[in-house]
Amino acid sequence: MATINGKRFTLDSSLDLPADSFSVEIAGTQDYRDAGLLGPDGQDTVSLKAGYTDAATSITYQVGSAIGPVDEYEITVTPTEMTCRVNGRDKMAELIGRKYQMKYLRVQPTVDQVADFDAADLDWKVGAFTAKDIAADVAVACGLSLTWLCRDYILHEDFDASGRCLDILKRLVEPWAICERFKVDVLVQGTVLICRPRPATLVADYAFNVKDARIKSITLRRRRGTRYGRVTLLGKLVAKTTGGGGVYQPYEVEETSTSETKDQSGAVIQRVIRTTAYRMPEKIPLRSREQTFDKQGSGLKLVKDEQRDNDWETIQYSEAGASKNPRQLFQRTNVNGIHPNDKSKTFRNIRKEEVSFSYDTDGYQDMTTTRKWELNVTRKTLDEMERVVRVQKEAESLKTEEVTTVYKKGKSNEFYLASMETNVSAGVRPGGPRPGRTIVSGGSPTGPTEPISLEAEISTHVWADDFTYSNPNMEAADLTYLLSLLQTASGQWEYEMSVMYVAMPWLRKGNVVQVTGLLAENGVTAIPMGPALIVNQSLNYDEGGESPQMVSRLTAVWWG
Repeated sequence: MATINGKRFTLDSSLDLPADSFSVEIAGTQDYRDAGLLGPDGQDTVSLKAGYTDAATSITYQVGSAIGPVDEYEITVTPTEMTCRVNGRDKMAELIGRKYQMKYLRVQPTVDQVADFDAADLDWKVGAFTAKDIAADVAVACGLSLTWLCRDYILHEDFDASGRCLDILKRLVEPWAICERFKVDVLVQGTVLICRPRPATLVADYAFNVKDARIKSITLRRRRGTRYGRVTLLGKLVAKTTGGGGVYQPYEVEETSTSETKDQSGAVIQRVIRTTAYRMPEKIPLRSREQTFDKQGSGLKLVKDEQRDNDWETIQYSEAGASKNPRQLFQRTNVNGIHPNDKSKTFRNIRKEEVSFSYDTDGYQDMTTTRKWELNVTRKTLDEMERVVRVQKEAESLKTEEVTTVYKKGKSNEFYLASMETNVSAGVRPGGPRPGRTIVSGGSPTGPTEPISLEAEISTHVWADDFTYSNPNMEAADLTYLLSLLQTASGQWEYEMSVMYVAMPWLRKGNVVQVTGLLAENGVTAIPMGPALIVNQSLNYDEGGESPQMVSRLTAVWWG
């Protein structure tokens, strides 16, 4: 395997992004021409080190900054020089690009299940597995070792570990990621995969004075964190001990996620909040809402609000759970925002869509009708602009014919046939006989069941948000632990520090730094700064140029 050592490179790392990325500049075109030739698997590796040379002793002190596979080679040819640029990522690229497939079962599969697994070439294991056990298997498959520092738990349901390795790991640590303050970071250092929670108390790995550290600039921010109101936590299914006639009752679970886009200084320029309400135990989406906020002036402003509602057929529940899997009947979507042709820039309802589903006597889907409305800016009304009808039927055994007809609104406000397309594909139509989904799995109670639950009201503040979380693998102790995290994090201030400085190569994401000696404009009053967790870092290293330099920018956070 060919190894490339860079003397001029840029390294970007973040706890919010899975892999650290690097870009290395090398003189000449030799590495470009030899790409993949020296490695038996065609995968070359970059090894990056940064450090200083002692002027007195000429001894070089360097720290390994990154090691990982090459994604791309690029050469630039000018009249005076030829250079090669190598782009790649650290070993986290193994987890992003590699697929893993294994079914972890709690009881021995039936003969039919084994036949299905063999036909699909699926591997499977039987036993009592913990999240750490599965994470270790995934790490080994990627040639990594595992350091599991977060809370472990036993899986009470079968676990299908199929897909990207990184996605599987995120599913395993998901219970400990519901609270941003204490979320588990999944990162790779060298060849070690680390699953590490953010600690309740940050202890500095490195401390330095703001003057002595040769800091070029420092920016501080503080913002109020989420306040939690009524919190409902649901765990594993246990035998039902209260009334209800032995019939399982469905319940709702709401999940909320937030994603942010930041500029180079660390300021949030866009925030997207997604909330979805599910009906359990089938976990079918009942309602969803996606709000998009863009930076305008000194704050964030709501620019788009999309809400969706789904109607499902009514089904009966027995002691075993749902009598059958429900079929979707209707979906309606409303989008509020600012129409691109609206000169007044008014925030209002600009689009809506309705989708109805129909099924034949055997339960197979036979037709879907979609109606679309858009805002008429002149009349300030929603006008229906398009209708799409999809008719599905069985063409022959295991083949489905779908005829899609599109009608559009003409100038005379009448709908005309715009297009018609027929496609034949392998498979059966959606729907059909819908067997019931047993809400209990191997080793769980076989009679009436209900999830263990824990409820608490953390804050009565008018801005407090109610929060519900459900995970059938959580024991009562796990729910108590989750509640303690939410109670601690509720309403805390979040502080963010962005620093541009002459680089200290030993600093990396996940380290905790303490900056001291920052004074207010009067030169006397101290501005307090807590130990801060590095969440983003960009390192620019140039050892071979006429003016060697090593400059870095980092973003670190703390709470209080």
